[in-house]
Amino acid sequence: MKSFTGVIVILAFLVWPATVFGGGTQIDEKYFKVTLPEGFQINKAEAVEGDIFYYISLGGKTYVRMYVGNAPKFPRIAEPDDSSVTALKTDSMSMLAKWSGSEIVDIEVLIVRVAGLDWPKFVHAWTVAGAPDKKVAQRILLSLQVQTEPR
Repeated sequence: MKSFTGVIVILAFLVWPATVFGGGTQIDEKYFKVTLPEGFQINKAEAVEGDIFYYISLGGKTYVRMYVGNAPKFPRIAEPDDSSVTALKTDSMSMLAKWSGSEIVDIEVLIVRVAGLDWPKFVHAWTVAGAPDKKVAQRILLSLQVQTEPR
């Protein structure tokens, strides 16, 4: 695990303004809002059992994936030999940042919408390892605002 400095860096990202892209577009889905840079699109796929998967992409390349439902596969980030992982956990959120040297290369967040809510309980989002621009992927993910009240 990274030192306390890594947690401070993650916390700084959490307070990053949602309008980090200047001309970005805020997408307002039923369970969350997210800000996308110009040209990006969000695609949605619903599973038979009701789970919803979102793919945020540009030019056919996926930058961020999201899951909305009750059975997230968290964590997805593993700690390989050449990097380390910083974890941040609260009652309603878990966040992992994977580091390579002093660079964050992947971020993953699991948010509990509302304790006691039947469905969906979780929003799980992560940057895609093969994203062409990791910083843009991270900024998209960190613009995420989860709807905690049923709409």
